[in-house]
Amino acid sequence: MKVWVALFAGVIIGLVAGVQIDDQPSTRIELSHPATSSDDVRVPPPELMGEVTAPAPVTDAPAGQPSETKTRARTVLEFADLIERLTPEEVVDRALALPPGTRNLVLGEVLLALGDDFSVAQRLELLQTHPDVEQPFRGLADFLTGWQELEQLADQNARTAVQHIFLQDWARVSPREALTQTAKTVKDGPLAMAFGTLLMDWSRKSPREAIDWAVSQNQAAFSYHTGIAMAEVTRRSAAEALEIWAGFPPAVKHRVGPQYFVALADADTDALLTLLPELKGSQAQFARRAVLGGLVKHDVDRALMWLDELDQDERKQALRSVSMFSRSNPDQFARFTERLEDPKERRQMQSQLVSFWAMQDPDQARTYVMRADLDTQRALIGNLMMGWGRSDPQSAVSYARTLADPATRDAGLVALTRSVQDFELMDTLYQEISSTANQLAAARRLLRQANAHESPRAEFYRQEVNRLTPAEGD
Repeated sequence: MKVWVALFAGVIIGLVAGVQIDDQPSTRIELSHPATSSDDVRVPPPELMGEVTAPAPVTDAPAGQPSETKTRARTVLEFADLIERLTPEEVVDRALALPPGTRNLVLGEVLLALGDDFSVAQRLELLQTHPDVEQPFRGLADFLTGWQELEQLADQNARTAVQHIFLQDWARVSPREALTQTAKTVKDGPLAMAFGTLLMDWSRKSPREAIDWAVSQNQAAFSYHTGIAMAEVTRRSAAEALEIWAGFPPAVKHRVGPQYFVALADADTDALLTLLPELKGSQAQFARRAVLGGLVKHDVDRALMWLDELDQDERKQALRSVSMFSRSNPDQFARFTERLEDPKERRQMQSQLVSFWAMQDPDQARTYVMRADLDTQRALIGNLMMGWGRSDPQSAVSYARTLADPATRDAGLVALTRSVQDFELMDTLYQEISSTANQLAAARRLLRQANAHESPRAEFYRQEVNRLTPAEGD
């Protein structure tokens, strides 16, 4: 048995000590140290080897049978020997044949040990046949070249899915390099969400490094990246974010402010209030609106008092922007909405609330709408069905058909013709609309959809629009 045994030593120590490696990936030893001889020895750092001095007792298995922990340790040791005797493909195949719990542990260490001996192309094939493999690109030495290989994949959907996984593995090794090399390509593309998630994760682990990197980006991107990082640091520690903010030059503060103010208002509204005296112009206006959102979430009485202190124009702007806070606490936002005295303001807030709530929790949104008076139900049913129809169209349609009030039902059906994606379902819903005005609105929508789908129903809806459109002078 050769030097690769050392590669798995830390894993064996963890197993014998009773460490649940599968459940706590942070305890796994990342053995990727430079080679020190022609044998390419990779050993765990001495300080990690010395951490385990008194292994915890291992639960005894039934008489005559080894414990599961000991069995896993022995399996890991066997694979250390197999890496020296078999080809990379053969070792991976052997690891894949193991029971699920042991397989995930051993395969991860095997991929790490093989490094570039198991190529990106081979890892792609592995991922295609075993999509549940964890960290399939673990152990690669040259992630940049690997990324360039992935960019050559012809199928865009498949490429995006694999790049998402690749970015996660790359960022575990070098978040700065991973994000720097991919920032331009993913900012507005299909990987934007994955990129943002990686940046937030780095911001949680190393906030100052992440923000320093974000600020260093080009003029077009740095406010976007810094805003993501600052928002995540704020959620983690508002005090630390305030300290970082204080060190920003004025130009950075100006561009990062809006995203930061929203995050700070959500995490610690009083902290944002302490910043207000130093803010000027548009920044001060945006911060005051963010204050309202934070207060709505935490203290409705204070929110109403704050709203009354704003002039009429700023009050309108604040009410338009405050709805973003409804996503995190719709119940509190509903309480704030019901206490607004102006009917127009109240209806505006109700519409925004139901639109977000319907996508997040349609049952609660439905309860809120149907507890209201009939006029409010008729006004809000469209917001409910627009959101609900996108997330669960079948349930939304079934409920709309049960509505007793014809005007409410019609308004709900019309909204569903706008929110569902199935043209045949839209067509069916149209037949159930009773009023001429609602039929016309739906017919115009369905005519556009029929033309887009090159449906033979296009002529029918063209005739419907002509029939339902009032003649001049009517």
